[in-house]
Amino acid sequence: MRVLFVLPKRFHFDKNLLAKYTVWGETFDYVRRRCDVEAELLDCDLGWVTQRHLIEQLVTRHHDVVVIWSASVADVPASLEVCQLVKELSPETKVMAYGDGPIYAAKLFRHAEFDAIFSDGDPEFAIASYLRHVSNPSSCGGAGRRVANVELLVDGQYVAPGPPELTPPDQWGFPPIDALPIDEYQAYYRNKYSHEKRLYPADVLSVTVSRGCTYRCHYCPTPLREGRKDRRRPVDQLVGWLEGVAERFSQVHLSSPIFTGDPLWVHEFCRALLDRAIQLQWRTTVRVDQLDEPLVKLMAEAGCKTLLFGVETLYSERPEAAEKADVGQLTAVSALLRRYGVRGKAFVMLGMPGQLRADILHTIATLRSMDLVVRPSGYTPLHHLHKMTVEELLQADLEQYDKKSFYNPATGLSKREFFQLLLRNDPEER
Repeated sequence: MRVLFVLPKRFHFDKNLLAKYTVWGETFDYVRRRCDVEAELLDCDLGWVTQRHLIEQLVTRHHDVVVIWSASVADVPASLEVCQLVKELSPETKVMAYGDGPIYAAKLFRHAEFDAIFSDGDPEFAIASYLRHVSNPSSCGGAGRRVANVELLVDGQYVAPGPPELTPPDQWGFPPIDALPIDEYQAYYRNKYSHEKRLYPADVLSVTVSRGCTYRCHYCPTPLREGRKDRRRPVDQLVGWLEGVAERFSQVHLSSPIFTGDPLWVHEFCRALLDRAIQLQWRTTVRVDQLDEPLVKLMAEAGCKTLLFGVETLYSERPEAAEKADVGQLTAVSALLRRYGVRGKAFVMLGMPGQLRADILHTIATLRSMDLVVRPSGYTPLHHLHKMTVEELLQADLEQYDKKSFYNPATGLSKREFFQLLLRNDPEER
C-alpha cells in the first residue's frame, strides 16, 4: 500500500515549523513503523513546492491513500481543494484528513465527501486503523465496520467511530529526520525575511514530550485534540533519543501542553540529562503557578533556556480577574527566570470576551516591564464553529481562524493598532 501525507499550501501570517516535526512528522513516523506501507511526505507549504509537484504525484504515481494534515481551521479551504484535486485526478485513491481542521469543521469535510475524517483519540492510531481497513476490510468485519477514531464514509453515509483509542506514549513516533525536508526548514529560519529567524536558531528541532491537558480553556484545541489526561513519554526513551540528535541540533523545543504538569517526571528528566552530560539547549511550555525556585534552578542546570507560558490578559481596572496569572505571581516568576538565566515568553490574547483596549495595552506594558518576551495573538473563537451550518462555514473566512491574526474590533483597538502589536519586535528570544 502506498500512502502520501500532504500538508496543503496557504498564505500564512506566521509559519509554525515546529508542529511539522511533531503533529505531522511523528504521526508519519508511527504509521511507517507500524503499518505495512510505503509512505511519503509532501510539504506543499515549502516555498519552492508548486501545484505541479502535487499533480505529478497524483498523475504519475499510484497512491492508495492520501492523508491530508489540516493543521488548523485556516488550512481547511486548502485541504478541501487538495481533496477535490485528488478525486478528479486519481478517483481510486482514498482521501483522509486529520488535524484541527476536521476537529472544528467536520461538517465541511463531510460535505466534501472525504473517505475518512479524524474524529478524536490519537491521530496516528486513527490513520493506522484506517489504512488497515483499506488494506483488508473483510478481515476487520466488513465495509461497514467502525474504525477507531475515524468517521468512515460507507455507501454515501458516515459511520461514527467507536470509543476513542489512544496510543501508548512509548509507541509515539519521533520526528523522522531522514524523511522531513530538514534543510529547507533550516533555510527558512536563516532567511533574512523570516520573522522566526530572531526567535530560533536555524537548527532548532521539536519533539513531543507529553499530550493532554486537564485545564478547560474554552479557546484551546488541546483537550479536543489530545484529551484531558496528562500522558508522557518514558524518560529513558526520550533522553536516549535526545542524546542521539544533540550533535546535529543545538536547541530542541519540548512540545507539551504543560511541561510542569508532572513535577516528578520533570525532576527525573532533568536529572537524566545532567547524569548523561547531554549538552543541549531546550525550551518548553509551562504554567506560572507551577514554578518554584528549586524547579526553575534544576531546569536551567539541565539546559532550559526559554520557558513559555500563557497569561492571555490582565485587567487594568480588575486585577483580580487575571486570566491565568496575577501580577504578583508574574513578578516573582520573572525574577526567578532572570536569576537563573532563563528567558520568559508570555502568550497574550487580543480580543478576548470583555477585554478592552486599555486592558490589552496594560497587559503588554506590564509584562515588558518584567523583561518578559511578549507574544500577542488574536483571540480566535474556534468553539463557535461547531454551531455553524455547512452554508455558514462555506461563507465564513476560515483563513482568519489561524490562532494568530483574528481581529475583534469590539476591544476598541483599530485594525492597524492590532497588527502593530502583533508585529512589534521584542528582544531576541534565542
